[in-house]
Amino acid sequence: MITKASIPTEAPAVTIRGGVESPPARMRLAAAIVCGGWGMLLSPPVLAKLAAPDGELESARTLIALWSLAAALGLLAACSLTAVLAPKSRGQRVVSLGAVAGFAFATGGGLMLLATAAGFLAATTLWPPLWEIVLNVRGRELAARVAVPATGALLLTAALVAARGKGDVRLEPGRRRTARRRHRSAAALLALGCLIGFAAGGAARSVNHTDPLSRVAPGTALAARLADVETKQGRDAARRALIGHFRRRRSVALPPPEFCWSTGACGETRRARNLLRGLAAREVEIPWDVPSARATSFDLQRQTFLAAAVQDACGSLERGRLEDAAAWIATWRRANPVWPNFHPYAWRDDPTANRIQSQMLVMEQRRRRGLTSEAEEAAFLESVLQHADRLMDEEEHNYQTNHGLMQNCGLLAIAASYPEFDVGGRWRETAVRRMQRHLAETVAADGGFLEIAPGYHWSATKKCLWFLACSRRAGIKLPPVFERTVRGMVDACHGLLQPDGSLPIIADTDHRRRHGEAWPWETLPAWPELAELRAALESSNSPPGELGVRHWPESGYLVLRAAAPRWDADSALMLTLRAGPKSRAHLHYDALSLTLFAGGKPLLSGPGYLPYDTPRREQAIGTTEQNSVSVDGRSHRAGDSVWRFVKAIGAPDDSPDFVAACAESRLYDGVRHRRTVVYGPATGGIVVVDELSSAAEHVYRQHFRTDARLRASAAAGEAFVYDPSGKAAPLLLLKSWTWEGDRLAPAPGVVRGPVVDFVAGPRRDNLFVTRLAASSEAPQDAVQLAGRSLVWTGDRGRAVLALPIATADDCRWRPAGGADSPTSFP
Repeated sequence: MITKASIPTEAPAVTIRGGVESPPARMRLAAAIVCGGWGMLLSPPVLAKLAAPDGELESARTLIALWSLAAALGLLAACSLTAVLAPKSRGQRVVSLGAVAGFAFATGGGLMLLATAAGFLAATTLWPPLWEIVLNVRGRELAARVAVPATGALLLTAALVAARGKGDVRLEPGRRRTARRRHRSAAALLALGCLIGFAAGGAARSVNHTDPLSRVAPGTALAARLADVETKQGRDAARRALIGHFRRRRSVALPPPEFCWSTGACGETRRARNLLRGLAAREVEIPWDVPSARATSFDLQRQTFLAAAVQDACGSLERGRLEDAAAWIATWRRANPVWPNFHPYAWRDDPTANRIQSQMLVMEQRRRRGLTSEAEEAAFLESVLQHADRLMDEEEHNYQTNHGLMQNCGLLAIAASYPEFDVGGRWRETAVRRMQRHLAETVAADGGFLEIAPGYHWSATKKCLWFLACSRRAGIKLPPVFERTVRGMVDACHGLLQPDGSLPIIADTDHRRRHGEAWPWETLPAWPELAELRAALESSNSPPGELGVRHWPESGYLVLRAAAPRWDADSALMLTLRAGPKSRAHLHYDALSLTLFAGGKPLLSGPGYLPYDTPRREQAIGTTEQNSVSVDGRSHRAGDSVWRFVKAIGAPDDSPDFVAACAESRLYDGVRHRRTVVYGPATGGIVVVDELSSAAEHVYRQHFRTDARLRASAAAGEAFVYDPSGKAAPLLLLKSWTWEGDRLAPAPGVVRGPVVDFVAGPRRDNLFVTRLAASSEAPQDAVQLAGRSLVWTGDRGRAVLALPIATADDCRWRPAGGADSPTSFP
């Protein structure tokens, strides 16, 4: 018997297990292929245009991200358009999976392989324009405008067709409903992905584009003139009038940026010019994304070489160098949008400020020679405003280190050079306000910059002087406290100079002679501190500084200058002792460390500045590499050390007769380290007393690090430092003892590269007594233990140090042929 339910309502075309294939399935499959092909061809240019509205991409990481996103969109499209087949046979599964994989590969991986294999090869050999078509997408404005709406419309149409389709295969009701839910979910995800992509592109375009015309400060003559032009001729004419204004006008002649002051001028300019020429010729790889050479990547973002390259220190500035600089600026701008940007240094605090100052200097040189075009001016004005917005961001400002000083200088430079955009003087006022706060928080009352590295104190002082000179040129009045603080910083610069014009190598400081010929002295105020510093920098007859003792307790330095035996470049002696607050940046674990200069060269120095990508930096900044004492071969923790006393006897305007300085550190848990440095009894001699005490046993090591150009050899209890390229006579003799019961015994000495170690322990308490003889003559002195006192006797007198040394009264001095002297000066 035939029932109504058994009569088929539709004749199957092809019988498949569980259902029948219908013609709409093939139509939808064709639509999926068309849609996938369209996305394969146009989605990367669309996404590239959204990410780089200026029309060029040079970031490998950005390209990979774009193609990955294109692959994801292709995968979603393929899934939503082929899943409607709901295949049950093995063959149909293979067909559908193949379609999904094909769309994904064609949309993402295929183009990525094309770019990698063909684009880079063609860029240098076969067909250079292929690079611009595939990677840089330069000149693809029309394709992007067509592709954005067309691709979006096709994808959404295909998704709606898939979601509303009644099914290509007859399934059981339950499975049919499940399939439809999956179709709708896939379509919703696809639509959401499209919306997110378009929103991200719009956001990127908004962030990366700034309209200079809308940023002109209202109420000015320029704003009124531009408004009149816009009313009569339109907005494009007003924009051209604004660009013409900047091409013709001369900005305030600011002093050169402070990072140009330290050059010996011509040599540094030549190096910068050669670097710029190589970059312009693409002779070096530009590591925008993955900074394999961290320092190089940082410098390419900072771009101080641009400012040095366009200086006139080596004669006339040829046009070719300015063209190279302009090409480099354009290259950087295209490869480094404000957002998205994956480079770790692109918009960080210090590169942002230094970069815009350098680029402004290049543009000013180009304007003077009439080399700028309308397009270049428009792009640069937009970049200036982007840099100003970044520097004005309070959350991005660094109030802790010298980076904030750079930001203040960069913002003030923009405010002084482009007052047309400084609405209500906000840029100028913000720079001054931040600089006041910065000096109050990072400069000690005695004038030292609290990064506690002489090199960075020098750099910070120059930044403050530039800020002062720029303010004077722009007619900006600074509060009196600013002048007082900077004068103290200048005085500290003078006081820290070594006899050869270098700085003591403490923390991140490099050994090079400081010069003053590139300083804009005519723009700086007539302070006596600046006059003294200039005389010291320009003099070659006598060492800078004055004989005697200078102490900056809040900054963390003590400097002793003595004639050994004369005060000249060949025999002047200078010792620096470091103690006090923890460094705010560029930290070395160097509490109670010292440096020694004598015989015309540095003898004991710290490791100095090592770039942050140097593999051995972490080891080099440790206590075992400093002129200090380590416990159990470890570095001490970061923290403050304290000064106990400084005692000096003698005439303040002459070489001191006697000096004793004591500082204390408790930066090893459970260990107290007290170091006393004594000068007086012997010409060219220093005695260092290290007292260590603990409730537990430790191995103590006293370290003396020689300058990098010197070598050392060691025997039992003593070591010699010599110059391998000079005469065989030692430059420095180190003799060390430890306290063994009731006597002093030689401390075992070990040479470890540039470091000489004297070792004692394991023990709870220890005493190191080390004599440094920096005279070319054999030392005529002796150190002895008399009960609980150390007695150091020499040709100039006798010092008696009562152990343990705790106060200035524990250090007594008797000059040769005289009585104990009560005279002292701070």
